[in-house]
Amino acid sequence: MTIRNKPYVDPSVKYVLKTSAPLTSDNNYSISTIWIDQTNDDIYELTNIVLDVATWIDISGGGSSSISVTYSTSATTNLSDSDLNKILLIESAVLTNINLPEAIVGSIGKWIQIYKMGIGNLIINANGTNVIEDSAAGGNTSNTVAAQTYANISLFIARTGIWKYQGAPLGSWSTT
Repeated sequence: MTIRNKPYVDPSVKYVLKTSAPLTSDNNYSISTIWIDQTNDDIYELTNIVLDVATWIDISGGGSSSISVTYSTSATTNLSDSDLNKILLIESAVLTNINLPEAIVGSIGKWIQIYKMGIGNLIINANGTNVIEDSAAGGNTSNTVAAQTYANISLFIARTGIWKYQGAPLGSWSTT
């Protein structure tokens, strides 16, 4: 499947996802390297971009190969191990806290992608003595730039007690 880049986002569609350079097709939205076709509920992964043409593969297939997308407006979201390997969309005009589950041996390699879609500050907290990238034990990573309503970050469990960035986060993120 090949789709041409179009800098177009239709604000009338529910769950509009904004990026600084979206790869979109009418009424469909790109999230970094994931594209959600809202008409057919299909999910695609970006495989290549050559001469402004994006090549996508269908990864929605169902069963264990599908990706779950969760939309939240809650001020606090406590994630568990069952919430991992999913995409979390956060839309809020106020401070939002995401509390990560403990990074344990049985969860090594699991991931979470978090997208900030509102103007509110977003803080992602490590569990207990866990660390996120270069944070202090029990620290956090945060995006506190109101204008960055496109900011997103992917985290994965690298080893017991350690969450790492997966690729480069979009937006201004800092760890404490």
